[in-house]
Amino acid sequence: MSVPPSPSSTIGSREVKKLEKLLAKEAKSDQHLLDHAYKEVMEAEKALRKGAKEADHGQMRVSKLKQRELATEKVLDKAKQQHDHAARKQARVEQKLEAKKSKEHRVDEEVHQLQTNLEDFQKTMQANATDRGMRLSNIRAECGVSGASSLPATPKL
Repeated sequence: MSVPPSPSSTIGSREVKKLEKLLAKEAKSDQHLLDHAYKEVMEAEKALRKGAKEADHGQMRVSKLKQRELATEKVLDKAKQQHDHAARKQARVEQKLEAKKSKEHRVDEEVHQLQTNLEDFQKTMQANATDRGMRLSNIRAECGVSGASSLPATPKL
């Protein structure tokens, strides 16, 4: 048999339910932020893989252009025009390759930073969940209210 809250109680069951709803809303908001951060990490990792693939293709093109340059040197009459053309093209490809390598390095650093941020956020989120649980327990203990929590025990990842 439950004891009705005394009139001297500072927080009634209605206020507890409001606080439970507020805490549930906070948990949902934290989960949304975590999902968004996870999505950003996945997109950054995808961009890193794409950059690496493009760099590999660029390297293959550089190798092919070098082979072509050696072949054009054998035929001197036509080789001068072909050689100049291949050298210019090789320089453009090497510039693109360097730009792609630079981008790959930046994306790698961004992925690392995003992973660090995600880990920090997960720790903060866990601490927030623990804090919410303790606050809810304290509120219930003060009010003499018992019952199952509407908050998730731990955030899902």
